[in-house]
Amino acid sequence: MRRSFVLVSVLALLLSGSVAGGRLAAVAQEGTPAAEPIVGVTAGLLGAGQPDAAPGHELAMRRLVFEPGGSIADHHHPGALVLYVETGALTYAVVEGVAEVQRPGQDGNPGPTEQLRPGEETVLDAGSSLFEQDVVHSARNAGDEPLVLLLANLHTEGEPLLTMMATPTP
Repeated sequence: MRRSFVLVSVLALLLSGSVAGGRLAAVAQEGTPAAEPIVGVTAGLLGAGQPDAAPGHELAMRRLVFEPGGSIADHHHPGALVLYVETGALTYAVVEGVAEVQRPGQDGNPGPTEQLRPGEETVLDAGSSLFEQDVVHSARNAGDEPLVLLLANLHTEGEPLLTMMATPTP
């Protein structure tokens, strides 16, 4: 258990340094976390505030950059999240829950909504968006170019942006 605490502390310290003032934090749950749950990903907070319509909550916008081969192992986000692929291609796999995907449609408008269920993986190209809440998933850049995401999240104030899911111990 102490090893997990030390690993989580080191991971949180590394993430807080790579975020440059943002609130990207990782917390492990029971079990043994993957050797490197976040690789080649940086995040920056673009803006945040507390909406009157949602007391006790924060609405935040972030920009994430996944270098080629960058990935985040199984995790989930608090509250509701909208993700937009600005450049590159995001490989997104659902472990638990259901995500709603919209790919670019006609005349600059989003296309129809698709549901992505547990065990399903998809590639979201530039112009695609995704809505999720209570979804455990992984994300990676399998391409040769950097992947840039814009991420809006409405969550209870003080919650970390993501919580890593640990690999169960045998």
